[in-house]
Amino acid sequence: SMLCRDRDTGRYRMHELVRQLAQGRLQASGQTKPTIRDHADYFLAIFEEAEEQVGDEQGQVVFERLFKDEIDNCRAAMQRSLSASRAEVALRLVLIFRREGDLLWREEAYWLEQALQAGGEQLPAAARAEAQLQMARLNLQNHVGSRNRERWGKVAADALALYKELGDERGTADALHTLGFAYFGKNFAMASDYYRQAIAIYEGLGEEPFSSWLQLAWAHQFEGHINDARQIFRQLMARAEECADEMRVVMFRSLLAELDFYEGRLGEAKRELLAILSFRSSEGRPISAFIRFLAQGTLLNVALAEGDLQQAEALVYERLAYVKEWDAIGTVIFFFHQIALWLHLLAREREAAFWIGCFDAERDGADQPIEKLERPRYEQLKAELQDTLGAEQYQAAYEEGYNTPVDEALERGLAMVTYQSIFTS
Repeated sequence: SMLCRDRDTGRYRMHELVRQLAQGRLQASGQTKPTIRDHADYFLAIFEEAEEQVGDEQGQVVFERLFKDEIDNCRAAMQRSLSASRAEVALRLVLIFRREGDLLWREEAYWLEQALQAGGEQLPAAARAEAQLQMARLNLQNHVGSRNRERWGKVAADALALYKELGDERGTADALHTLGFAYFGKNFAMASDYYRQAIAIYEGLGEEPFSSWLQLAWAHQFEGHINDARQIFRQLMARAEECADEMRVVMFRSLLAELDFYEGRLGEAKRELLAILSFRSSEGRPISAFIRFLAQGTLLNVALAEGDLQQAEALVYERLAYVKEWDAIGTVIFFFHQIALWLHLLAREREAAFWIGCFDAERDGADQPIEKLERPRYEQLKAELQDTLGAEQYQAAYEEGYNTPVDEALERGLAMVTYQSIFTS
């Protein structure tokens, strides 16, 4: 037979030799360009139709199945559309996947950038603004770097200008929020001002500006203003309770437990965090991977403060595994500091110096200062490592860590620990 049937999906495909022969015949017929155009238009049409039905549960199931079955066809359609000077088709497809699909952030950012470069100002302003803003978001959250932060902040500012020209208040608020993220850590006053502007617009539209309030609270926490951060967290938790949003309530419980840790209430923080990690919703659902990661981060701080090395190692392993599985590189910066603290407690000083180097490299790359609440632990650790190792050995290990790419550091970390989970999943 000239066709193969996939046992898992029931779909048919051509043998590769038959495919090559068919491509040759198509080229010889002179119909390659119209066929490529029709192929892309077909998949754009069926995905636009499927997106319109996503509002109900069955529509979401249909879209997810379509995405799973046809993503390779769509990748081919996007690449061929870009090559055929049809950037708008490629951009419309990737924007549908941004809203409803499940692309990894690196791939999504790649297609957005390719479409914007190919189409330029010929693309519709609304689509261009959405693409610019999403590309800035993805890169600011996941691909940190001081020069990149400036670059993506400028892209977000360009999106803001477009949204203002269009009179799109929702887009304007989204762009202001993203600009707050661009300045977070670099200029907290500017970041906070952008968040407040975004909050005012969202609330004027009758929307709950959850993310902007959350980022504003974190800005207060970064600056060491615990009471201001706690006030916002409690306000947001109260709103989540009013809406019976159990998972958000649990997230704010975790964030408040972190503040308890910084104020020295280790016992209270630990009891709350262990309760959070074993939490089940009224429907029996466990906490999300992100909330789990947050809670485990603070519990690791408690374990380090109490000298509980077994629990610390289990938590280090689980957090490393999370970062690797979810491609969550943007979350690792301050976790590297925790790894160094753990190794120091084990008297593995050279390895601790290596991870301090990793920590500083990621901070420098992200143009991210150390939290005021964390600085005393950081400075004490560096001083103790230098005293123990001596200046020469410390510097050699530190520079090795500083120059190790983050992906390699993660692999090294996973190979370093062996404990299985000590929590229920």
